[in-house]
Amino acid sequence: MALLPATGIPLNCGTISGTGVPTYTYGKPKIGSDQFDMIFTPFERITSAGTESSYFDNEAERIISSGATYITDIECTEAMGAPFYNPEVIVESSNSGVVLGALGNMIASGVSAGEATLFAYDKDDRANAFKSYSATIENEVGATVDYWSKNYITGSVSNEASSGVQLLCESASTPSTQMPIFSSYNHSTPVYTRNATIWTSSIDLTCISPWNSNAGQNKCGTLVSPRHFIYANHYTYPNGTTVRFVDNSNNVVDRTVTSQQRIGLTDIRVGVLDSDVSGGISFAKVLPTGWAVKMPSLDGANGYVLPALHTDQTNKIICANLSNISAAFAYSTLPDATNWPARNPLGKTVISGDSGSPLFVVINDELVLINCWYYAYAGPFVTNYYSDINAAMTSLGGGYSLTDIDLSSFTSYP
Repeated sequence: MALLPATGIPLNCGTISGTGVPTYTYGKPKIGSDQFDMIFTPFERITSAGTESSYFDNEAERIISSGATYITDIECTEAMGAPFYNPEVIVESSNSGVVLGALGNMIASGVSAGEATLFAYDKDDRANAFKSYSATIENEVGATVDYWSKNYITGSVSNEASSGVQLLCESASTPSTQMPIFSSYNHSTPVYTRNATIWTSSIDLTCISPWNSNAGQNKCGTLVSPRHFIYANHYTYPNGTTVRFVDNSNNVVDRTVTSQQRIGLTDIRVGVLDSDVSGGISFAKVLPTGWAVKMPSLDGANGYVLPALHTDQTNKIICANLSNISAAFAYSTLPDATNWPARNPLGKTVISGDSGSPLFVVINDELVLINCWYYAYAGPFVTNYYSDINAAMTSLGGGYSLTDIDLSSFTSYP
């Protein structure tokens, strides 16, 4: 029997099956260089501060240090390539004076000045999937350096979203035991016990589904109303699937998917349940369409980040850095240990099988849905498709639409 080529299937996300046909599992094929990318971002790391003064770039505080000593570091960030192609990236340098940073955080740290070529490649496909970058490492004394302090001005949305999660990160003493959402669970019984020591203890996570009858802990869905949920179009389940939620008192709430709709040609899929979830289950809010005047630091790739939360296929709550929102997509990175020592231990690489898992920012202790994973560390920005999602929710029925997070009390910027 001749096999037809599979098209439109993100790589290595699991299995494909249909009624009356066998189930096929697809492994990860070799990937060409055009489907693999890296972003190399040089920045100046001050080793001895000079005379410092501060100013604000909209809501972001910047420092001017005069008479400083600095050396160039280069952040090496995996960028999106083929959908959910997740290589194990190795970074090497042609110059022994430029070394990989501590804890494998992909910071190339200059220990001496000079030129270097950085090579980033897929450990499993070094011959085909690699990128190179020509780096100039500077080591200067008595320089003037303008850099972000990693702080935002009081009264801004960015300060609210950053400071609360940062404090939670700093208070997490044992990340390995504080990241699981449940301390114990049995999907069959079903019995769930929420983790009493979870590092996000002040945040309601009940809008996140931990299990469904089609794929178990995979294909995560996130409630955006008492009846509607969002997940990944490339990683779907059929109508009739049971989707489960667990309230903060460990009560299990099961509902059935009755209908669903893809949003245009995006990877966003909206589903509707057979009835509202109970009052003990929350739903995620979204950024309003005018969000950029409140959070201009994220409107483009300018080096500013916000701490964000996401989940994975093992039901952990994980810290990432939301790095920019560019029209249709929102991008994030794994927090590196050099710049974000408190966030890094709570981070985890996004891998195949995490598709559809949600990424949030936290504003006033409420989850605000930004995207669901499509590429590694990227996904379609929900608010960019605000009216289309609302139209789908109306078409599917249930009587709800998206709910904005209230930003009216925060400062606007020109």
